[in-house]
Amino acid sequence: MGQLSGNSCNIITILPLGLECDSINASTPQSTNGLIALFVTGGTSPYNVTWNNGSQGTLLTNLSPGNYTATVVDYYGDFTATTTCTVGYDSF
Repeated sequence: MGQLSGNSCNIITILPLGLECDSINASTPQSTNGLIALFVTGGTSPYNVTWNNGSQGTLLTNLSPGNYTATVVDYYGDFTATTTCTVGYDSF
């Protein structure tokens, strides 16, 4: 039988995707000055981020009030996650 000497092995655990979004409200119901920032953890970057309005990436600008759904896939396609972020509007 052989012996294992001086060799080591690192085990890397990759966590599933975690999604969190922050938004800035539009100034009125008709305005398009809202913003969403999406934060992604886990999986392997870079991430492929697509939104239900056809946008891509983790920062959306010039948004009107409404719900926006992001689908995120990690680099290897091992993990997929979806979240919905809301842009409201300021009422005075």
